[in-house]
Amino acid sequence: MDKEGYDSGDILILMRSDRNASFSSVLREALEAQNVPVAIRAEGTPMDTREGRIYLSILHLLADDNDSLALRTLLTLRDNRIGTESYSAIYNLALNSGDTFSTTAHKVMVDHGLIPHLGERIAGELRGIRSIIDAYRERFETLSDSSTSEGLLHALRDLAENVIHDTGSRTEVLGFLESIVVETNSTNHLELLRVLSSSLEDKEQELDSERVNIMTMHKAKGLTAGAVILIAAEDEYIPGGQIGDGEGDERRLLYVSLSRARHFLATTYCERRTGRQRYTGRTSGHLRRTLTRFLRDAPIAPIDGESFVENLEA
Repeated sequence: MDKEGYDSGDILILMRSDRNASFSSVLREALEAQNVPVAIRAEGTPMDTREGRIYLSILHLLADDNDSLALRTLLTLRDNRIGTESYSAIYNLALNSGDTFSTTAHKVMVDHGLIPHLGERIAGELRGIRSIIDAYRERFETLSDSSTSEGLLHALRDLAENVIHDTGSRTEVLGFLESIVVETNSTNHLELLRVLSSSLEDKEQELDSERVNIMTMHKAKGLTAGAVILIAAEDEYIPGGQIGDGEGDERRLLYVSLSRARHFLATTYCERRTGRQRYTGRTSGHLRRTLTRFLRDAPIAPIDGESFVENLEA
């Protein structure tokens, strides 16, 4: 590392997620205590929250009944007691049969005996998701390019009443979607999903040239910095609860994030998470954490924090 160090604006701190500012708030407090200016890029929109992702996945299934990613998201996020074991059972069955995740899930819904012991519970959850889709399918299919934005808004509100039970979350999600519908004059959910995909998910951030920038790995699209510090590189976050294709996506996201450093790169992880951070990640509530599986065989062995600081000062 250059002994002259880096300007604040050329330092980028990345993390996999920052729900409820569990990580960024701690970083801000520590840096500002050292008179280091900080710029935090928020987690994103209401669609990035658990409730928003569930709602968006329902919309995707209303647009495409065979959207495997949307179905996987619902099985992962809904309060269904499915768990990683059940999700893995569907994935492994799909892998062995050569079918898609969605097709395999439909087979399990019809014949829960395909997955011993867990099949009945999984089938029940799949039927619950299916009942929501069936209840709103005709309503959304009648929307077309000749419909009005108001018709789409009414359909979105009715669906939200069923899907998002928390009033505050429902208001935030609907307020965000309504602003997009009005701004783009969308008249059906297919058009709305295209707008969300092209205009929001691919929007690139800009670095604050005067401050240390802190953001999630997803938010760093298109960015590089002289010094990048990737924090919380723990298996409980990367890949977290993802398996199969999802695990592959997490591996690629980590690789791209590491490649954002032009000159200096550091990754950190904790063996114990306390406070609010204890209730984040795949093993929420547990103290123990482990280095992400993607870095365990890296050519550079991990070192403890004190040794790391000594190396920087040497």
